[in-house]
Amino acid sequence: MMRSPNSRRPGLSLTEVLVALFVMALGIISLMTLFPLGAVQMGQALRDDRSGQTASQADGVTRIWWQTQVVEGPGTEPAFLALDNPGGGLFPKPLDNNPSYPVFVDPIGWQARPVGNRDWIGSTAGNLPRRSISTLGTNFQLTVRACSMMDDITFDQAGAPDTLSGSAGGVVREGAFNWCAVVQRPNNANRYVADFKVLVFHTKGLYGGHVPGTNSTGAEVIISGAQLASANAGGTQVALNVPIANLPIRSGSWIMDGSNATVANFYRIQSITELTPTATILELDTPLKSNVTQLYIIRGLADVFDRPQLTNSGYHRQAP
Repeated sequence: MMRSPNSRRPGLSLTEVLVALFVMALGIISLMTLFPLGAVQMGQALRDDRSGQTASQADGVTRIWWQTQVVEGPGTEPAFLALDNPGGGLFPKPLDNNPSYPVFVDPIGWQARPVGNRDWIGSTAGNLPRRSISTLGTNFQLTVRACSMMDDITFDQAGAPDTLSGSAGGVVREGAFNWCAVVQRPNNANRYVADFKVLVFHTKGLYGGHVPGTNSTGAEVIISGAQLASANAGGTQVALNVPIANLPIRSGSWIMDGSNATVANFYRIQSITELTPTATILELDTPLKSNVTQLYIIRGLADVFDRPQLTNSGYHRQAP
């Protein structure tokens, strides 16, 4: 059948084309949005996985140290002695049935700081004590191997392992994930039973890089007095009179209540609100256990893991 010369071929109007382009653009934009969100989620998942692996490593190293150097040792381990009296003007030995002092078993942080500053968080005597592990001595490379994830290899721009800036041509290991432990006896009469937390650090580096004896500016900030506006027991808000730009924190970071020598409670920051250039509100994910009069902020603290207690019946030396 022949088509009538007056009939027209059906098609799309300009309006329909524009509507179709608009709908397609919305779809492409939505699809493109998924890529950065996916990258962020993948990065967070990777960090969580690495933090868990680091905490597992820290658990094993700390329990072996506790069993071999504390329980079976001569009783001269610095961290063990500091549970009773860290010095620095703190109170004398805690009474039986009372908690001991909390001690940071932090070999990397201890070795990477100058001699006069290494024994205390914030480098001030009388703050919470920091000690190392005697078997590591002052061997910084051995300490890095024991207290960081050693598969964190640094790569050059070509994608090859960086060996040029390593010592003696060795592969440079970033140490992006490293750890310290916080131990404290819940009852000072039970000498070999201690509560145990693992602190995992990320992007902190090794307290100023792989160079022992250097301070990292602002790595440990202590807030007290007029700088701490309010932090009341049972509440989930901490009000600070400090410019947020001066603090090494962000949403997801951790803060620590170190109000007195026997307290080391950790809280994760849920959100940060800057009210004025000098006033900041921190919203926490769990209520404060007590009134806070002194707040510790440690740069790079990525996660805090509560671990089962250290006891006198854990790891044992194997017979030769």
